[in-house]
Amino acid sequence: MRRLVLLLPVLAVLLGGSVFTGIATAAPSKNYTVTRTFGPYNGAAKIGQPGSVPDGRALAVYCGNRESVIGGTAKISRKTSYGTARSDVLTLDVIGAFYDTDRSDVSLGWGAFANATGKPGWNSVTITVTCRRQ
Repeated sequence: MRRLVLLLPVLAVLLGGSVFTGIATAAPSKNYTVTRTFGPYNGAAKIGQPGSVPDGRALAVYCGNRESVIGGTAKISRKTSYGTARSDVLTLDVIGAFYDTDRSDVSLGWGAFANATGKPGWNSVTITVTCRRQ
């Protein structure tokens, strides 16, 4: 067995290193995850009142400049700094991946629109996006 181990480097030199061409080294991952929590929002608050959801503006998390969006999630959280709600007082319209032309950098985001149900109580929205470096 020992002779076989010593024979491999000799064969590699004789064959021009072609014995080891299939061996790969581990590269650092290009993927990373960003999570952000928005809120808390009151499900009974009207637009403009304290605790109301943003009007006409999506809740979004962005990847870096010229990076790709692999995927993401948007979830309602009942646990907030105001306590834990018994039910969801928000609904979400998930946009998914989008390009925001109002931003000065060239980046993609993952987002959702939060909508109040009219029920009293507080919820937060957590958005998680997986990005890929170029």
